[in-house]
Amino acid sequence: MEFPYRIIDLTHPLQPGMPVWPGDPPLAITPAAGLDREGYYLNRLTLGEHTGTHAGAPAHYLAGGPAMDAIPVADLVAPLFTIAVPLQGDALLEPADVAEWEARFGPLPPGCAVVVATGWSRHWSDEARYLGRAADTSLHFPGISPAAMGLIAGVRGARIVGIDSPGLDGGLSADYAAGKLLARRGGLHLENLTALELLPPFGAWLVAGLLPIAGGSGSPARVLALVARA
Repeated sequence: MEFPYRIIDLTHPLQPGMPVWPGDPPLAITPAAGLDREGYYLNRLTLGEHTGTHAGAPAHYLAGGPAMDAIPVADLVAPLFTIAVPLQGDALLEPADVAEWEARFGPLPPGCAVVVATGWSRHWSDEARYLGRAADTSLHFPGISPAAMGLIAGVRGARIVGIDSPGLDGGLSADYAAGKLLARRGGLHLENLTALELLPPFGAWLVAGLLPIAGGSGSPARVLALVARA
């Protein structure tokens, strides 16, 4: 029996040289056991909770907020809606962009997952370009404005919000207002997504495979989209 969905992987592979948020632990993959010596192959991983394609729990921004091990499994699967708006540099998704999408496809339903497809993931292979790192160490990449997040998570009630850039708030944000708004609503964020251009505006499902790290603020993720076969 054929599975009724196409599976689209929205995840960047974990590999040396991939972009890492400034100041976060660098990714290291080192041999810990080998077939020739121990009789089995094993690597040691060193990385931060927010490395690569990852999820962030409310605890990332809120003291006492739910950590990764407190996220209900049912919250990791949700109907998926894709807002595709090409954004460059420091541009942010604004309420007008959301309103234009809803005028075409209808209002976002409560409990859904919303991903913003900016096209920025095309820069993933170049860390300096992907982070938009300037000479003064400032970062420049697209995100979601607090007002747009207020509409998506506050008014519409989305419980997962993701983006194909390094951060929900954009590179110039100093207060992470959009991410904090989502956290106060109990939502999960997904960052460093890829292949969002392959998604339909609606009709798909999102499945987020996350590690239930005790007290964790986030987790590397394997994020999949299930798209109904024509």
